[in-house]
Amino acid sequence: MSTVPTNHVELTRRAVASYWSTLQEQGTRQRDGDADRGKRSAVTGGKQMNGFCHLISELLRANGFTDEHIHIEQKLELPGYFRPTKRWDMVVVFEGKLVAALEFKSMAGSFGNNFNNRAEEAIGTGADMRLALKKGVMGKGARPWIGWLMLLEDSVESTRTASVKEPHFPVLRDFQQQSIAGRFAVLFRKLVEERYFDSTALLMCTRTAGQTGLYTEPHQDLAMKPFLTSLANHLQQFRRY
Repeated sequence: MSTVPTNHVELTRRAVASYWSTLQEQGTRQRDGDADRGKRSAVTGGKQMNGFCHLISELLRANGFTDEHIHIEQKLELPGYFRPTKRWDMVVVFEGKLVAALEFKSMAGSFGNNFNNRAEEAIGTGADMRLALKKGVMGKGARPWIGWLMLLEDSVESTRTASVKEPHFPVLRDFQQQSIAGRFAVLFRKLVEERYFDSTALLMCTRTAGQTGLYTEPHQDLAMKPFLTSLANHLQQFRRY
């Protein structure tokens, strides 16, 4: 039977709080030197989402995997089809076989500009991995589980209806009258429907509440529990393969 940590909500809250505290530390570290560089450091520091790596590690251990199978800081590169390698946020390898690969992303501010960047990143990553697996780049065997989790700041800018430009053709109905948060939900569902990823999750929190670990799950199909359950089920199937 697959196992999801019973304290997964508490672990998620810790991960959310860790994100905001790390974000603040990275911004403060650069504040006195270069304000623009400080803002960029706070967004691209790379350590903000480590709490989610800890959560997934707990799930992996509960399902029979050990630290030697779990890669977080090093050995994160996997071969692609359109590019030599892609560095993932977390990779799980068991006896030379890829078990899972995960991406943990966040967005706080600059929503309009960054949505397309994140969308292109997710689509490109998913398409490259799907073809790499189809072409047998990583060998034969059980198909690995591929996941994408997003932590999005809950603010007026991310939840109000976002405008679109349609100079020639109308945008798809799915994206009409959507906020940035709504666009992410549409994107993540399509990524799973088209099998670019096996599961996706969308968590939201305000800056104030997030510092205490409080978060919301605006869509139950993109919530943490089904995301973790999907991975746990795969882990058990992989072990029986």
